[in-house]
Amino acid sequence: MKLFMLQKVNTIIYVSGGIRQHNKIPVSWITEQKMEMRFMNKNEILGILSKIKHNRFYNIKMGLAGSYARGDNTDSSDIDIVVDTDLMPITDMDYIKSSFYGIDVDVLLLGLLKQEDEEMDNFFKEMDLPTNDESVYKNVLKEVIWCE
Repeated sequence: MKLFMLQKVNTIIYVSGGIRQHNKIPVSWITEQKMEMRFMNKNEILGILSKIKHNRFYNIKMGLAGSYARGDNTDSSDIDIVVDTDLMPITDMDYIKSSFYGIDVDVLLLGLLKQEDEEMDNFFKEMDLPTNDESVYKNVLKEVIWCE
């Protein structure tokens, strides 16, 4: 999936996989306009995330992880949003996802990742195996860029 941001004056339209109808804007309007097409970058994602945080989740720590945080994202990369909590209503996760206008977004709840990591480490210890230093939780902690 390609992530594009189309800009015309002050209007920003996010589409995935090419140009398509978005909300009330007809496809013909989008394709007839002379717009600049480019990939979303880390700063644009962090800007959207910052607005989400300040508008609705001001008391919860949020950040960007995964390929966009590392800087090795490709055309098919999704966006990994980290939320420092172990519980979040599905409606809130949907709100975060919808703020990126149809782009694939994974919402990672840090508390649940930590719990899973601790359970796996305990299991490995019981089996006399080394702990996994490359778990999802540990990698997220290494790469997350927290939003202001």
